[in-house]
Parts: sequence; structure tokens; C-alpha cells
Amino acid sequence: SDYSKVVGYGVNEQILDDFYFSQLNALDPFIRMEFRDENLQKFDLVTQIEGRYNAYNIAAAVAIGNYFKVDPSDIKSGIESYIPANNRSQLIQFNGAELMLDAYNANPDSMRASIQSFLERNDETKLLILGDMKELGEYSLEAHQHLVDWLAALKVEVVLVGNQFGLVKRPDQFQYFESNVEAKDWFLRQELAGKSILLKGSRSIGLEQLVQ
Repeated sequence: SDYSKVVGYGVNEQILDDFYFSQLNALDPFIRMEFRDENLQKFDLVTQIEGRYNAYNIAAAVAIGNYFKVDPSDIKSGIESYIPANNRSQLIQFNGAELMLDAYNANPDSMRASIQSFLERNDETKLLILGDMKELGEYSLEAHQHLVDWLAALKVEVVLVGNQFGLVKRPDQFQYFESNVEAKDWFLRQELAGKSILLKGSRSIGLEQLVQ
């Protein structure tokens, strides 16, 4: 096999393949990174993207741009000008609260990554509103139960939405709603000012309806 075109990238403090370097510097609320081109010239990135897991997507984009000889300043401006949309890691303001809307897709790995990144923020009052993870087949109930068990140990306010979450054993303090319509009715009656809220779930749950 020919591995001459393999390009390494990552989020750490090492130069990978003597070609590309990326380091996560800060995460509150947006990701700040730095990268170096093939001549080891450093470029700072101040993005409009939230979520530690997205640092790896940024690293991949920089590596691809470098490989195809895109000018580093164009890589920098392109990434810094990107604003998430379409229910993907959108940071929005709603009724005095700051919401991270990530309701485009969800699976066990992305759900945990989003929650862990969200909980690393400095905000004191946090709320998780989580929708079903779809298309997991026969593993679905087990995956939802594992997630709920993990959440129970985090000592954070949790709201669960969807019929799969309805079929698992849940802590008494967790709010549960079968649909986004029921969840929205509850949500709009809450005092949201000053809260930091994560809305994360599969596309079919439609958690974005809570803020529309």
C-alpha cells in the first residue's frame, strides 16, 4: 500500500508528520485554536464554533486545506467566518438563557461528547434537554438506559424527550415528556433567565421546536 498521502492531524501539543500542528487553547464559549503550516508559521483561530468535540473537525479542515495548498490566511478566514446553522451546534439567546442547539443528529458517542463539553463551561446553572437517539436498532433501549444511568451521576438538571427514554428506568428527579409538543409547553413556563441550556437529540425529535 502507498501511504505517502497520509496526513496526520489532531488536537494536542505535538507536531504531526512534521507538517501540521493544532492545539486547543480555550473553550468558553467558542473554540480557540492555533495551527502551523508546513513552514511552521503559526496562525491563531478564533472561531464561532462551540463544543470541544468540534475541535477535531476544525483540525481536519485545516489539515485538508494545508494538503491542497490553500493559503493559511484563507484557511483562517474561512474557519473564523463560519457560523453554525441548521440545528448544528448553534449558540442562541432565548428568553434570557443561552442555548446550545444541537438537534440535527444524536448517537451515544455524540450525545456524551456534547454533554461533557457543555458541562465544562463555567456557567453555574445548567439544564440538559435531551431527545431520543434514533436508528440504534436492537441496541436502542440498552443505549438509552446506559446514557440515563451515566446522567444520574452528574448531578445536573435533565429533561428527557421521546418514547425510547420513556421505556427506560429514570431517576425521579428527571423530567420526562413523550413529545416535543409536551416538552415545549413545560419549557415555556420555566424561568430561563441566566440558565445555560443544551438541546441535543435526533432530527426526528425536533427539539428546535422548543425555541421556535
